[in-house]
Amino acid sequence: MTVATAETVRSQLRASQGPRTRPRGQLLKWIGNKFRHAEIIAAHLPSQLGTYYEPFAGTAALAATLTPTAAVASDALPELVALFELVKTGPEDLLEHYQIWSEAIVERGNDAYLDVRNRFNTDRRPEDLLVLSRTCWGGVVRFTRSGTISTPLGPHRAMSSAKLAGYLVDWRARLRNVDFRCQDFAATMGLAGVGDTIYCDPPFSHGQAMLYGAHDFRLESLWEATAEAADRGARVAVSLDGSRKSGKDPITPDVPPYLFVREVLIDSGGCMLRRFRAGGQDMRLEQVSERLLLTW
Repeated sequence: MTVATAETVRSQLRASQGPRTRPRGQLLKWIGNKFRHAEIIAAHLPSQLGTYYEPFAGTAALAATLTPTAAVASDALPELVALFELVKTGPEDLLEHYQIWSEAIVERGNDAYLDVRNRFNTDRRPEDLLVLSRTCWGGVVRFTRSGTISTPLGPHRAMSSAKLAGYLVDWRARLRNVDFRCQDFAATMGLAGVGDTIYCDPPFSHGQAMLYGAHDFRLESLWEATAEAADRGARVAVSLDGSRKSGKDPITPDVPPYLFVREVLIDSGGCMLRRFRAGGQDMRLEQVSERLLLTW
């Protein structure tokens, strides 16, 4: 097992083609997103990506860091896909909506927040999803089985619209070559062929059942799609549960021994989901490590 350090990341970044530096800031505040570790993960991907595929797009942090020349990123949440299409084609309208409602939440507090949350749960507007991700508790965008968001308002002040404007300019440029689609992860992985690269960030088996798309997700299906993609000549990287410092909850998802050639351990810091459930208590014993599994 390789432990990712700042020194190894810097050397690999120098050796790779392109800067592979992450965006100026995090566009969506979203539990489990890979923004903080995007540069580390990117450093372990091939210098020549071919067509890049990201079948669990989430916040698209890795795609934005790689800035690929050709890419397909998909997600099971239609509103998230629509949101990234707005980032690419209508950032001005997105920014105006955010400004109006983030300021309303600052002024009116929970009443305005519930207005946005109720409207999203009814109308499913992607603009509201951006507002909720930036104002809900800790970025824990929690979905019920019926598909509605149930997370309460967070104690923090929402990011200013002026700051978001700068982020949108950066993200729009970085995602210009990414084709966003709402489809099953297996359909996206099935497009990859010889010389292409796939990065998978599936729902983690430990504690992420409350997140959208995780209720019915099964790792066995991902392993099947990974094996098929590798047989076609694609390189597949998968982020997976690693370990917790506390040792109280061993994380041992079954990984077929024949699939992956290398494994990298990445320190991910504290677990926000556990913090959310614990009401913000001290979580030093809940430090998390993630595994990056590679088929090449």
